[in-house]
Amino acid sequence: MVLVHVVSIIIFTVVESIIGIELEFLMVATYHVLSIYIVVRTLRRNDVSMLQVTGTFSLRNEPWLLLFGFVIVMKLASYFSQSIGVQIASVFNSGIYERLYADYLDGAVVVNINLIMMRVLSFTLGPIFEELLFRGYLLNKWSAKYGVGKAIVLSSMTFSVFHFNSSLYLTYFLVGVFFSLVYVKTKKLIVPIILHAVSNLISTVTIFTAKQNFSSAAELQHSINIESIIYIILLPIVCFMLYQYYRGIKKVSPYDANRQLEA
Repeated sequence: MVLVHVVSIIIFTVVESIIGIELEFLMVATYHVLSIYIVVRTLRRNDVSMLQVTGTFSLRNEPWLLLFGFVIVMKLASYFSQSIGVQIASVFNSGIYERLYADYLDGAVVVNINLIMMRVLSFTLGPIFEELLFRGYLLNKWSAKYGVGKAIVLSSMTFSVFHFNSSLYLTYFLVGVFFSLVYVKTKKLIVPIILHAVSNLISTVTIFTAKQNFSSAAELQHSINIESIIYIILLPIVCFMLYQYYRGIKKVSPYDANRQLEA
């Protein structure tokens, strides 16, 4: 995957420099399509049935209201966790709030076709690729080697590192755990794909609609302090919800469960 990403960056950077047009959307789309192909091909080369990985595509008999409620709580935790990151950074950089306020004054989102298409990718190809890789492939592979519990932790850690955001590392890890638990419980990869897509769609709507008005760096700092307190309250709630969900599932990998159903 890393090689595909690097090659995509090199090729499209060269093309962009030649034609003078931003091609970030095409680069990311190409990367996702190639990565999906590589994962599927790897599974087939190892004689792994895709149907045993994905399970059925039926959307009935799933507690969607509960699952969407989980997604909303996780998104809130993700949003507020960034404030904790800022506060930690302020210990080493006392002027961070002034710099953030300056960025806020100059930080209007420039809406163009590239940004729009990048956001569309985030709730279409993005969830398909990431769920296929981190849940469909890695979770099942590591479950066979280490057991389901450790596989959930390892695949979620990898999922978090993959997103390259240190301030959101814990939140991405918890989100990965949530998607993993849903996959293990339902045995259907389509369910975490839909939840992942909805989560990213919420982020997209927030980017284009959320507006905050700060008149000073001190006001921005006050807002960050409040958001940090909310995050501290939300974090144990999220962990408790995940623990309760984990307790209620059978510790069998989706691949093994689906294979047994076919036997």
